[in-house]
Amino acid sequence: MQLFSIPSILSVGLTSVLLYSSAGSALDFSYELSLDSEHTDNANRTNDNEVDETETSLQADFRFASGASTTFQYDGLYSTEYVTYSEGVFEDELFVTGRSTFVFDLIDEFLGWDFEHSQDYRRTDNALVNTPDNIERRSVIETGPFVNWRLTRRDTLRFEADYLTSDFENTQTADSDRINTSLDWQHAYSQISSVVVGVDYNKADFDTNANNFDLWRVSISHNRVLKDGNFSFGVGFNEIDREVGEKVDGLFVTSTLSKISGRREIGLTLTQQVTDSSLGLDLDGGGDGPEDDAGNFAIQDIIERRSMVLSYRYNFSVDSLLVALSWDDEDYDLQPEDQRRYALQVNYNWNLSSRSSIDLNADFSREDFLEQDDVGVNDRYRFGVNYNYSVSRFVTLQLGASYDERKNDDIEAREYTDNRINIGVSYTPE
Repeated sequence: MQLFSIPSILSVGLTSVLLYSSAGSALDFSYELSLDSEHTDNANRTNDNEVDETETSLQADFRFASGASTTFQYDGLYSTEYVTYSEGVFEDELFVTGRSTFVFDLIDEFLGWDFEHSQDYRRTDNALVNTPDNIERRSVIETGPFVNWRLTRRDTLRFEADYLTSDFENTQTADSDRINTSLDWQHAYSQISSVVVGVDYNKADFDTNANNFDLWRVSISHNRVLKDGNFSFGVGFNEIDREVGEKVDGLFVTSTLSKISGRREIGLTLTQQVTDSSLGLDLDGGGDGPEDDAGNFAIQDIIERRSMVLSYRYNFSVDSLLVALSWDDEDYDLQPEDQRRYALQVNYNWNLSSRSSIDLNADFSREDFLEQDDVGVNDRYRFGVNYNYSVSRFVTLQLGASYDERKNDDIEAREYTDNRINIGVSYTPE
């Protein structure tokens, strides 16, 4: 496996130069080291070739951020992890993930330049289980100028123009170069209420020209700070004109609500968008930035997505309970990847003392691949318990066990059960 792409090497080099050049200014830097060993009785997550395996990983996390400088700001988090397998079911590998952002103020908060880099791993085939031989590296670099023009005390005009390049390790049809532009007018009614009207244009060129497209989006959104939370609502229209094939258009809607009432916290997010799947599914609806929590496989297509996430948290005196319900419906333009997902997550954090705690987790998800008869409907159940103990101010010990089962009423070969136990230790200096 190639560990670094040319963009990621350039990014690391630029990061080093910037950090060195700013050595005279304040730098917030921290790191965490961890060693973890996990044993599974079904490494391949299959019902016909169950193999025991022990995975040992050594991981280092690095965080950095700029100090009080107003002309140059940066922050980032990178993680390096070396993983080895005792039985050789998978190849030993070194993983490097993370993201960083650098912002230069060129002219008194009027004109600036930003640079962003991210590297993560995506599932190669979304219909297969998430095992180490079904992931590949993705590296994304985005850079360009921005203008903040303060028209009046209440009105601001913002323009951005970015060049973005994405590189996948194996799926070259998803590699792309893009020009993303946006123009937003923001009007503040008060200190707690504002409206934003925006126009976006994105041009994407892929290694396979048939995937090239132009995207237009117009939108209007309202943001309001509530007495005990926040609320935002946006509506607009997307149109994607492909170089080969018909235009794809659709409504853009995004709404978020967060509310805190005493010990209760409630969150709601609703999304309707037409976007490009290869960079992830973002709430902006324009496909103009990588997202770590969605679009988790290496494929390029135009996708219409509808989603909902509802969460409820109750904070006891020292413990907490989290319940989250989510729904996703994804329609792909060309690829036979249409799917619908439901998920329910329950987490209880039980603090035994000032040094020790227990996390109890239960998850259920249903995944329906609507256009793939050889995949069927997957029902997945996961239960886990983790014990954390602070040995000292810097060292924490973790013990855990989990049960993972996937059921499929249509295709027995897609069913599996997986039992795992793990032990780990982490070191976090002040």
